[in-house]
Amino acid sequence: MLKVVRATHLLVIHELRRYVRIPVALPVEIDVGGQVPVVATTVEVSSGGISIRCLAHLPKSDPIRLMLNLPGMEKLTVRASVCWYRESDKVYGIRFDSSDERRLKVRAWIDQYLEIV
Repeated sequence: MLKVVRATHLLVIHELRRYVRIPVALPVEIDVGGQVPVVATTVEVSSGGISIRCLAHLPKSDPIRLMLNLPGMEKLTVRASVCWYRESDKVYGIRFDSSDERRLKVRAWIDQYLEIV
């Protein structure tokens, strides 16, 4: 049993995530400093942020605004920032701004999606 625990220990540690992630492919528009919005596709949505597939370059240091169309909700705009980028498949990790109360609507959508409400 000790061999199994040692073999899987790091795997378990790396899979403990703070937020539930919903795999869903939806269009998202990204406003980067008032330029023409960039169009991308969501990979996963969580109450803390989203991952998106985007061919355009997104700045890591500048704040951005996301315009999401979650199923069953009206269009939602949330302030966010890029926190990671995986170049091999052009996927970005986007973190919602914790001071933006609109992010709570994403959490409510996830709860409804998972029928937790």
